Amino acid sequence: MKHYLLFFALLTLCLVSCEEPQVMFGEPQPSGQANLKTLPTALRGDYLSTKGTDSIVLHITRDMVYRDGAFRDTARVKQLRRSGCELRGDTLICDDGQPKRIQRLRDSLVVIDLTFSDTLFAFYRDDILRRDERVYFMNLDKGDKGWRVIKLDKNDAYLVISEIESREELRNLKKTMQVDTIRGDKNDPKKVTDYKVNPTIDEFRRFVAEQGFRKTESYRRIKN
Repeated sequence: MKHYLLFFALLTLCLVSCEEPQVMFGEPQPSGQANLKTLPTALRGDYLSTKGTDSIVLHITRDMVYRDGAFRDTARVKQLRRSGCELRGDTLICDDGQPKRIQRLRDSLVVIDLTFSDTLFAFYRDDILRRDERVYFMNLDKGDKGWRVIKLDKNDAYLVISEIESREELRNLKKTMQVDTIRGDKNDPKKVTDYKVNPTIDEFRRFVAEQGFRKTESYRRIKN
């Protein structure tokens, strides 16, 4: 579960991704592989995002993967007001009641400095970790919706976290395995909410080999 220290951090991230249908798996992946009880020692440590504009640090411990940091982003005044925030000069007041300093670029656009903390994976949430050869897969328990799968790969220089970008990869998924379209938004019964897949281990491996999990974030280990 995400715990953002600034209300607007959640708004900014969700404006892009929260409305997009997600690819959910019917069971943890890869199917048939053993569940690991801890995150491996070789992966544990702190990693800095290679994206130069963001100061994001990824932390891997024995039992969880989380990231925190700070970055600067822009927002339109209309978006802020729709979210319940109020602009008072160069100060932003949101639901948490804590004033946040902003910089106005123009009347309709502002710059806000954001801080956040985001738990990607945790055994205490009943998330499941599996391995296939040298690649790890974090299976996030989403209850009745199924499992969201995140790929975790490390080479000598970088640690890479990868996810499925449903819009771009849906065609490839349909070529590799059966994809069920889930509909049923409470306000729009015809709206697609998720895509559900139940691949065999061979289908899953083929999807990964054919450049599945294209949405990537790279991190470099921080030397202690």
